[in-house]
Amino acid sequence: GPGTAQLHVQLGRIRQRRVAGDVDGAVGFSSLAYHHAFALIGTLLGGKLSDAWVPHRKTIRMEFECVGLLLGTPFIFWMGQAGTVLTCCVALACFGLFRGI
Repeated sequence: GPGTAQLHVQLGRIRQRRVAGDVDGAVGFSSLAYHHAFALIGTLLGGKLSDAWVPHRKTIRMEFECVGLLLGTPFIFWMGQAGTVLTCCVALACFGLFRGI
């Protein structure tokens, strides 16, 4: 997905600047695990909340998707601007959370 590609680009930049050292073994794990783990949490949380509100508002599921997309967008930018692997992974996890919603 877009988060995975962005993380690979960011990790390549960090390696070029010699900030992170040898991160080759962590690229695959970091680009998938954090993003998907938090996307799972976001999916469970968003599903539970939207299901609870459906009786009161029939369009809530679509609204949750829109809000998740809007709230996740800044984290894509943050991934691209991150200066360390840690900040990039935190941004990726936050994006995954809102992507799941």
